[in-house]
Amino acid sequence: MDEKIIFLGGEFNNEGGRKSTISDILYNSMGLKDAECHNGGHLSELENIAQRAKEYSLAFWFAQIPKGMASPARIAKNTNPALTLVGSLRNMDNVPFLQVVNHALVSNHNLLVEFSKINERYQARVLDPLGNVYAHTQNMKNIASVVKNRAFELLKYTRIGSTKEGEQIPAPHLEKFYTLVREKGELFSQMVESVAREERFMGNASFRCERGFPSFKEDNLIFVSRRNVNKISITQNDFVAVKPSLPVEYFGNAKPSVDTPIQIKLYNNYPWAKYLLHGHAYIKNAPFTNRIVPCGAIEESEEIISLFPNRSSVNFSVNLKGHGSLTLADNIASLRSVEYICRPVPEYNTIYGGKYE
Repeated sequence: MDEKIIFLGGEFNNEGGRKSTISDILYNSMGLKDAECHNGGHLSELENIAQRAKEYSLAFWFAQIPKGMASPARIAKNTNPALTLVGSLRNMDNVPFLQVVNHALVSNHNLLVEFSKINERYQARVLDPLGNVYAHTQNMKNIASVVKNRAFELLKYTRIGSTKEGEQIPAPHLEKFYTLVREKGELFSQMVESVAREERFMGNASFRCERGFPSFKEDNLIFVSRRNVNKISITQNDFVAVKPSLPVEYFGNAKPSVDTPIQIKLYNNYPWAKYLLHGHAYIKNAPFTNRIVPCGAIEESEEIISLFPNRSSVNFSVNLKGHGSLTLADNIASLRSVEYICRPVPEYNTIYGGKYE
């Protein structure tokens, strides 16, 4: 095992905390023999772990802390953005599912285990920030198996970084495209019923700049919507110029969408594609990818290419399993004609053998 893993459970406070029986069950069922484990302890211990989070690749962060305290898990993620963070939430008041998803989003959890009670017995639900549910049961050994399998799969996905290459290059005037993105952004907002959408604006759009764009002198650039921009009000100024190569090199101070590496790879693979639109809704009758790939992982482009291996393909749509959809086109009219349908929320997946009781 090359990755350094830590497991945190139980209560942490100024009095020394308390162990958790459920955490013991989860840890022992996962068989994490080489992992660092803390089940209950002093808050100072937890804070120290958060500050040295760069030591770890994967953290199962089920520790309970006093109410009102700043979350050490968030500090850990800020310290090490590459950390795969499996968090937890005690939902004893049975807040709605979408609020639980919102917690996962704003806390930057890659995976979340929600604990609640039914008939005085603990149950748990395993979910991700996209609203996928992998298990919902009182069987903690099953929860442990599902969490471990999904967490270790997440470690295998590849993220490609980005660096600023130079000063901002203004996007060309392409008002028909910007208008379409605003229209689809409004549609996606209505279809994606999520309390999180005010915090994280889902989806993105891009286009390839080629010779033939009126009065525009820059060639071989891709313009991608900037990270977390509201698509309903997006304008020409919200598109970031990037080079058509990896790792990502962008121009200006605004970072492009986290999905930029995927889009660069798709544009390079499909030379006739000029426009791309991605939303967190499904497309009627479009084929589905096989895996649930997290946002921004380059493997998503491989999934798409496997469905359309002909490099001359264009004007096609793909449903990204457990995520949303993507359309590549050589004209704006083809983007406008796409028929979207709502993703189910929650979206249940049994690929890890999760129980639903």
